[in-house]
Amino acid sequence: PALDFGAYHKNPTYRLRTEIKSRYDSVGIIARVHVASPPGGSPGGAALNVTLYLLPIGGDPQVPPDASPAGPRPPVVATSNGGIYETETAVLEARLANGRRYVLVPSTFDPVEVEFVLEVYSFPRCDIRQVQ
Repeated sequence: PALDFGAYHKNPTYRLRTEIKSRYDSVGIIARVHVASPPGGSPGGAALNVTLYLLPIGGDPQVPPDASPAGPRPPVVATSNGGIYETETAVLEARLANGRRYVLVPSTFDPVEVEFVLEVYSFPRCDIRQVQ
């Protein structure tokens, strides 16, 4: 679902939590989302975005209804291609502070449901769990 259709907050969300105690100053991540099966089987696929938000300390892991890849709430840490939706694959890179919680949101531009694959690579390791 897309923000333009008032459905951005219905997208799946994934909470990332970095370790409080680490010998590293931060965690580097790469998140990639791609279409597993394009809608209607067409080779064109869906336009995708993946955005990473910083959660307030003690805050709700749900993305608020007024959230968007353009921000401002919750604070956008990184978004694929500067917030522009890309056909079939979207990638973001970010450095995360230790001891904080983040939410990763893959989304489509148009309000369509597609099967997708979300890959998250991090160093050092961080905890990731689907919230919605």
